[in-house]
Amino acid sequence: MKIIHIAPIKNNVSGISNSVSNLVEAQSSYVSSIGVISSQSDNLSFSNKVSVFSIFKHSLLEILFGKSYDKIINKFGKPDIIVFHDIYNLKQSLFLISILRKNIRIYMTPRGAFSPLALKRSFFKKKIYYFLLVKPFIKFIDAFIALNKNELKHIFYYTSKKTIIMSNGVQDNNKNYVKNIKNYELKEKSIDINIGFLGRFDIYIKGLDDLLNAYIDFQKLNQKIKINLIFIGSHTNNNEFNSKTYFNKIKNNLIDPEGFIIKGPFFEEKKWLELSQLDILIQPSRTEGMPNTVLEAMSMGIPCCVTKETNMGDIILASKSGWVIGRNRESILNFFSEIISVNKTNLIKKGMNGMKYSKENLSWKEVSKPNYS
Repeated sequence: MKIIHIAPIKNNVSGISNSVSNLVEAQSSYVSSIGVISSQSDNLSFSNKVSVFSIFKHSLLEILFGKSYDKIINKFGKPDIIVFHDIYNLKQSLFLISILRKNIRIYMTPRGAFSPLALKRSFFKKKIYYFLLVKPFIKFIDAFIALNKNELKHIFYYTSKKTIIMSNGVQDNNKNYVKNIKNYELKEKSIDINIGFLGRFDIYIKGLDDLLNAYIDFQKLNQKIKINLIFIGSHTNNNEFNSKTYFNKIKNNLIDPEGFIIKGPFFEEKKWLELSQLDILIQPSRTEGMPNTVLEAMSMGIPCCVTKETNMGDIILASKSGWVIGRNRESILNFFSEIISVNKTNLIKKGMNGMKYSKENLSWKEVSKPNYS
């Protein structure tokens, strides 16, 4: 089988870039040939098992009239399957149009784009795009790929096409765990609790407004045991919030602003180092596909607190590796109030549960097995 994945990926970027890159590398062990096309970069790093292409600098007409496809096929050969990751990407949509009569099976992975909340953002722009460049071509797509059962429901709302589930995965991080073992030993001795968020600081989608306001409430109620709230990632500025301005406003309202710590973004070894210093990772999102952050924290033995909207609740409960809370300010405050009485040994046990579960069930090698039947 010969497969090409096309996605808006870049080097050293989390989210879809991280997911697709790891998926492609893992699948290279199962198929005869595999390639990746980036619509966002022309400088990607992959192993020699992967054929790498880019349409980043190609003109829209070059893509639409099949010249981009012809250049790639001349080098790679005709693929059996092309998997599209992301829906709202103009170059990828035009590339899809250009291959409709090439007798190639087409799979589409929305990656959370059909969730009700995601569709509300830039509502009119997405509606126009959907009716012009998505809906007319759904009939040409052979199947959809959902990250989990919840996304399966969102896809079925728009189409009855065959849909398979292929979740995100995670690398075995035992080496990084061992490398940072001193941080785990230090945490056990400290009375303070380090709760961290890792990712882009998208205030609304990631639920950071409720998290931060709950933190203000907690500091007003409790002065005995200190919770440090640590943010590792990059600021965002969109129609709803400028995260840097919002963070400054929160800091000015905290009784103990020193407990509010902003770092990063970090990648690779530095990221694992920062993760290893957390007692708990928190992901209070309003909507997600299947967040790599939570999977990575589990693989590093960090217990996780998530909302059910992260689509990670079932996994957290099945692995006994954390907590699933309501998606609101009050639920987060209740979690803060309860966690200060939890023994650090219990936190470590939950973390080890997550590490074991991720190694056995969520490795890229396991979840990437081709199921394009």
